[in-house]
Amino acid sequence: MTAVCCAGRCLGCCSCCSSRRALARRARLRAVLPVLLVLLGAGYCAAWGGAWPGWRLAGVALGGALLDALGRRPVLALSVPLQLAAALLHALLVVQDGDDVPAVIRSSGAEDGIAWMNGTAELEEALNATAGPAVGSAYSGALLARSACAGAALGVALPAALFYLSELWRGPRRGAVCCVPAIAVVAGRTLAPALAAALGPRLAALVGLAPGLLGLLLLLAVAPPSPYWLAFRGREVILSRALARLRGFRDERAVRDEADDVAETVREQRSSFCAGNYVGPFLALLLVGTLPLAGVALLDEKHRPAVLLPFGPSVAGEEAPLGWLVRVAYGVGALLAVAAVAALVDRCGRRPLLVAACLVLAAAHATLGYFHYFLGTPVPARAVLAWYITLGAVGLAALAEASLAALAWLVLAEVLPMRTKAVIPTVAVLLEVLVQFCLDAVRLGLPLGVDVDEDGRLWHAAWCWAHALWCLLLALLVAVLLPETRGFSLAQLHEIFRGPNRQNQQTRL
Repeated sequence: MTAVCCAGRCLGCCSCCSSRRALARRARLRAVLPVLLVLLGAGYCAAWGGAWPGWRLAGVALGGALLDALGRRPVLALSVPLQLAAALLHALLVVQDGDDVPAVIRSSGAEDGIAWMNGTAELEEALNATAGPAVGSAYSGALLARSACAGAALGVALPAALFYLSELWRGPRRGAVCCVPAIAVVAGRTLAPALAAALGPRLAALVGLAPGLLGLLLLLAVAPPSPYWLAFRGREVILSRALARLRGFRDERAVRDEADDVAETVREQRSSFCAGNYVGPFLALLLVGTLPLAGVALLDEKHRPAVLLPFGPSVAGEEAPLGWLVRVAYGVGALLAVAAVAALVDRCGRRPLLVAACLVLAAAHATLGYFHYFLGTPVPARAVLAWYITLGAVGLAALAEASLAALAWLVLAEVLPMRTKAVIPTVAVLLEVLVQFCLDAVRLGLPLGVDVDEDGRLWHAAWCWAHALWCLLLALLVAVLLPETRGFSLAQLHEIFRGPNRQNQQTRL
């Protein structure tokens, strides 16, 4: 049996074939581990003020410009120097007990000693009055540079990692593997405040460099190249060898067949902008770009639950001494939600999970709107049950928002043709920046505080209900228009989406 199997087409029934499959699994693991480490470091750095979408937009635009020229691995590696710069700036700027710094810098910091980006203009003005203009402008400029490096590191790494993993894996497990970047980012954001509280913010910043540097070494040393990028650059000989290692093929004909499919797919996608697939990229762009509109503003700059602030100090309290614990709790919940998505996405499909996340967010927003209107004043003792229901709605929204973000980026990585991978992520994050800007402008006009009148409570309720309506609209669009991509390779999806087949693509899927 062994001689027949190895002499003819591989049937997977001999020890030689088993060893090749084991080698293929190790080759794919060598791709996942560096991505996990680099994104863990990027998420860790993003917790230091790089959450503003504008900084991520700069990183996504930079990565998109280099994605096709350099490849997925070099663009991923570019994130690590940005993480290094952010960590060193953070270690220099952070305020700890015993530091001899102007009082205004210390008062601008949060509980863990981090001076936040939100008050940079006010901080510079106060420093100009106390420590002099040179100190004020230098410190504020360094804060901006730290936030820019942290946000750009995440923006460079996330799209490149998703495209890299989606191009390495075929249909059966691609969804779970493409959730690894989201898991790593959420884990990094969760670890940052916990380590800052345990080790001190300065030491925690330096410890946070370890994942990115280790991931960079593994990325350059052992990570395999992307087959689709090799075909895009015309390196067909290297493409066949890379596929043989990744898939564990012994039969040369199987390697040649997949290499031909990949090369033909890339060739056709280069000749047509979307290769007949317009609905998928549009919906993926809409999902990613409107994430701020679907999500809940969970925390304010003082680490208090922002959506609970109208209920007064009896609920939200003043600036909490354990604000880092609130961030960690939200992070752990989001991490569990994304891990559940990774476990279910290849069994249930992308579309059902997206619809479920949108419906959960709609229900959470509607609940918050109801309690904003009827309990807009400080919550009395008899309304403790209502407060717990509201808090549960906020927690549920946090889980659904993390799941929606992971699924939206997964769909974006799967449905984009080669020619659009350098452009569409930038457009999506640009849309996210514009949406966030509009939301912030509207929030500035909302009445805040604990003594809002009936009209103010109505405004808050209407705001939440508008979010709920948008989530319902997203659920409807996804359920009706988004094609299910579970179980298909990227080459098969292209064959389904391209010109003559696009009229009956839903039937074939």
